[in-house]
Amino acid sequence: MAGRAVEAPGLAVMPALVLLCLALSGPATAHAQWPGLEGGPARAEEAVQRGWMLAAEERFREAERAFRSALRDDPDSASAALGLGVALEALGRRAEAVAAFEQAVRLRPRFAEAHYNLGTALERAGRLEEAAAALTRAAELRPAYALAHYNLGVVFSRLGRPEGAARAFERVLAIDPRDMNAQANLAGAYARRGRFDDALAAYERVLSARPESVEALYGIAWTLALAGRFEEAAGASERALALRPDHVPARVTLALAHAGVGRYRQAVAAFEEALRRQPENADALAGLGRTLANLGRWKDAMEALRKASALRPADAGLLVTLGEACARAERLDEAADALSRALALAPGNEEARFQLALVQIDRGRRDDALAALRAVLRASPRHAAARYNLGLTLLGAGDAAGARGELRALEEIDPNLAEQLRLRVDAGRP
Repeated sequence: MAGRAVEAPGLAVMPALVLLCLALSGPATAHAQWPGLEGGPARAEEAVQRGWMLAAEERFREAERAFRSALRDDPDSASAALGLGVALEALGRRAEAVAAFEQAVRLRPRFAEAHYNLGTALERAGRLEEAAAALTRAAELRPAYALAHYNLGVVFSRLGRPEGAARAFERVLAIDPRDMNAQANLAGAYARRGRFDDALAAYERVLSARPESVEALYGIAWTLALAGRFEEAAGASERALALRPDHVPARVTLALAHAGVGRYRQAVAAFEEALRRQPENADALAGLGRTLANLGRWKDAMEALRKASALRPADAGLLVTLGEACARAERLDEAADALSRALALAPGNEEARFQLALVQIDRGRRDDALAALRAVLRASPRHAAARYNLGLTLLGAGDAAGARGELRALEEIDPNLAEQLRLRVDAGRP
């Protein structure tokens, strides 16, 4: 059948740049700016002060008791609620911490530190939209609050919104031009937006400040690969690996760079070395699977892609590639299952629908194949391979008139493929 081709390994499986300074990477107090004490009963003020001192010494259980005592004496103390949230977050009791930060925000709606700590706790809990809202409010209340802008950039990066991330990191650098973590993350946001030259310039600024930064070298390699500059990407990856041979993302990027210029055997070796060091690296498994597919090693490709998909079950593109490999390995039921799961995740993925149509043809499920091909053509009327296969399938069903109709449409889209279909139609057999 025309139209079945395994995607070349490359940027679809490029690992995201590792964020260099995650929100609240240490105890919650690490980023908190302690507020001044507010009015209320003297005993509550004393308990709040004691709680912050205990938190500074990382005696968080005692700090929790102090802040709770303050809230009993003064239920309107936003500082006590904030401190309680900090202590609870440090103790790993995130749901309680979020509730405490929300209480602080309710008590003092313009309390920037409370919005900030609420946002970082929500980010850690994976509630990214809510985290973005809280951090945006913190930054609005205090425009020079660099930490709020920084963590907002982190959240936007996790949400896949590089434009918002870039704006946030640009704001951090306007406040503190020496913040190289923000500079590196800005570079990553630029790269994801396709601003490759700006990304490379930002990474070079990081290297100027940190000449031995493996992460900056890796970022340069990743950006060059994303831009299709694979030979340069390979060189930058090798520089990173010379400094740190165990840096798996750089080794994965080196493998992708080799694959990008057709050096598939070198790519396989690099992927396998990455997996030796980190057996459950989904990017390495996905890249290895795609590369093995390009070498025609379908069963090996299927095995690697199956493992990658188990690690990234919501990756529709990976499921499509797995489906293609299964089809090539003549594991048609598994192919249909993978492609159906891809469509469940991404109903508008026309490549998944087209590949599923081809699999249904091979399974002898003609009606399902016809329905899938027509759905592809409704969305993409100039999909030449779908038009060609629809003509063949109609011919096989005895609908010569329908096949000729597809031939006429195909002549306007792809004359060469139309000529192949004409030969079949004239011969009266698919």
